[in-house]
Amino acid sequence: MNFIIFLLIVFSAKGSDSLAVIVNPDSSGYVTGVEMQLNNWKLAAINDGRLNAELNLRSVTMSDSSGKIQIVWEHNYGFEMKVDSVILSGDNDFSPKINKILTTPFMNLPASEETISFVRSSLLKYSFFGGKEKPFFATYGNNQIALLIPIKNVLDSSFSGILGYRPNDRGIGQLTGDISIQLSNLFGYFTLTNINWKRKDQSSQEFSFEEKVPVIPGVNFGGVIGVQQRLQDGMYLMRRSYIGLESYYPKLGTISFGASRGTTSLTDLGLKAGLYPHRKAGLDLRYSIESKDLFKITRNRFFIDSSIQFSELRKENNIKEFLGVGRIEGQLVSPILDDWNLSIRSNLGFSTISGKNSVPLTEQFRFGGASSLRGYQEDIFISKWMVINQFEMRYEIGKKTRIYGFFDTAISDELGYPCAIGFGLNQPTSIGILSIDYGISKDEKPSGGKIHIRIVNSTL
Repeated sequence: MNFIIFLLIVFSAKGSDSLAVIVNPDSSGYVTGVEMQLNNWKLAAINDGRLNAELNLRSVTMSDSSGKIQIVWEHNYGFEMKVDSVILSGDNDFSPKINKILTTPFMNLPASEETISFVRSSLLKYSFFGGKEKPFFATYGNNQIALLIPIKNVLDSSFSGILGYRPNDRGIGQLTGDISIQLSNLFGYFTLTNINWKRKDQSSQEFSFEEKVPVIPGVNFGGVIGVQQRLQDGMYLMRRSYIGLESYYPKLGTISFGASRGTTSLTDLGLKAGLYPHRKAGLDLRYSIESKDLFKITRNRFFIDSSIQFSELRKENNIKEFLGVGRIEGQLVSPILDDWNLSIRSNLGFSTISGKNSVPLTEQFRFGGASSLRGYQEDIFISKWMVINQFEMRYEIGKKTRIYGFFDTAISDELGYPCAIGFGLNQPTSIGILSIDYGISKDEKPSGGKIHIRIVNSTL
């Protein structure tokens, strides 16, 4: 730049401080230079929470010898101002009690940039806070400060799934389906309700219900309760209930800890197959993290979800065994060229039991089916441990519209090396994202592949 600037700021213990700028009027950019120094002073005051700091022009003098101009402002430096009120601005349907719980931690904090960063990191765990719009301060009344926090629509309820009808040789069909319902912020109390129902046929179906309370008054964590019931292949009925606590940590993710108990009862078919009924109770630990948890701008999108369970398994004859089950699932989506993305998804699971006995069939992993390892909730593969890898090459046509080719492969203790290839399409609709896949396993001809149609709520 073609201007010369000398900046002098003197801080005194008493009286007024001053800001002095010396400029060369012969330089073409001296006006821009003065504005830059004033803006720097304003930003420094805002970052420190001194929103009431003021500048008043005191003098403009010219040096007799050099011809340069000295501009001097007096300022009161101001004092640190604190937040008097917190407002969740936007589509806020929270109850007054939840509003108070969410906003109270930010009351009486300094009106500074550090407080803004604290607000963003504290609220990032909640779905109503997108993180793109920055919280800001506003003055009102007699030097009072309001903290305004932009939020999104908290009524983010969703439905995804599909229903089907499967005929048989006798002409009597069966209802099949896979439905997920999520209800958010019921009655304004910021709860998350998840209901899932899945039915393959009259011998295999599953129902689960989960209720999350992200905010528990007086503590820095949320709670979760749930129940699950599963009938599998007409051989056994498994019931499970659990309760836990969940806490979010910026840049680290979500950690939850809880306890569960369950029972497995058998049908005559299960007894003939050599299975045995049992009860179990144990501890569950879970950890998850997503791209947004890192709180920085990145072109890569990813998630990791892991869990480990330690249970005491008790048979009818009161024989006790200890069961351990671990699982980790993750996905990374990375841009390659322009509208081309590569998606890599992995799913690993391992189970073990004390002594020389084998892990019960009822506690082993179930996955895959329907001409590929993508699952489609048919769960035809069973194993004590598994490693599944799914690769997709995507061409992004629009924000949520894409076509892709995929290759899936797996390793487990029972199956050898199953793999499949295929292609698919995602297209947004008024009721969700329509997903159409065509998959062929390595042992099938192209004519033996299957087409699957699903409605999903979101994709990574």
